[in-house]
Amino acid sequence: MSDAGSLTATEERYTDAHRLFLQNCALQRVMTQEATHDLWQRAVTLIHGSEGGPDESLEDFIATINEELDPLHMELRVVLDEISDAQWWILVNLKGDEIAQLATLYTPTELEAFKYLIQRIVNSDDGNFCLGSTEAINELYRESNFNNKLQTQDFLKRLIEDRWLALSRGGYYHLAPRAIVELQTYLKDEYDDAIAECSLCKEIVTKGERCRNEECDTVYHRRCAGPYIRVHHNQCPSCKTDWDRAILFGVNVAEGPQQEQSRIQVTRRSGRTDGVVSAPSPEAQLDGTASEEEFENV
Repeated sequence: MSDAGSLTATEERYTDAHRLFLQNCALQRVMTQEATHDLWQRAVTLIHGSEGGPDESLEDFIATINEELDPLHMELRVVLDEISDAQWWILVNLKGDEIAQLATLYTPTELEAFKYLIQRIVNSDDGNFCLGSTEAINELYRESNFNNKLQTQDFLKRLIEDRWLALSRGGYYHLAPRAIVELQTYLKDEYDDAIAECSLCKEIVTKGERCRNEECDTVYHRRCAGPYIRVHHNQCPSCKTDWDRAILFGVNVAEGPQQEQSRIQVTRRSGRTDGVVSAPSPEAQLDGTASEEEFENV
């Protein structure tokens, strides 16, 4: 930070309300749009009173925080859920080494088990980027050093609570928005042949639509495909094959109802579709402090 006599414009805007908001984001890591908006209003009111502080939108408020986070290679980023299009705010590590940093949160056994789960989900036999709960428990118990299946189940529950995995209504584990965003460098480096990017927004897709031509790698999120395909006269922009919006992949296809889909080659690049992510508690804890050391002086 600069000396008191030479504060930058950002430092003048960065108030205790921003610090309080960031501390709680560091605790929760992933929040719905509703919870984020509620936390913002409560932080501003608590620090500035009923006047509400500076005239600043939520987006401007977070932009100020992101300027402070930039030297730490972190960012508060809004992400759209692949299925519901709901907005999630996620505190993202931009260094691309999040999988290594997990060593501070999980034991070596747990970290290896998480990597194994990612490998099984990404390389799922049916190309739907998910793994059945019974299969996940049995395989983890067999392949890892967990003492029993109860310990294995507790670990899976923790991954859901930490927002790395989600469990669909049909009982399939799949990658939650946090994993897709924060682990994207790891996913692309380790599974380049299996992970695909939406041909429009260029984000990783694990649930979506694919071209019916098995030689074509074009995939889209459902939200991206609709308007874009219409502009291209309902044809694949890459190979000009007629586009069929019923050819889907992802956890919603795995759990049914079954929809027509092209044969899936596990080694080809893929995309994303349906999954149910448990929403975090809408209550923002305004009395907490960040557990990460890097936030102590922010």
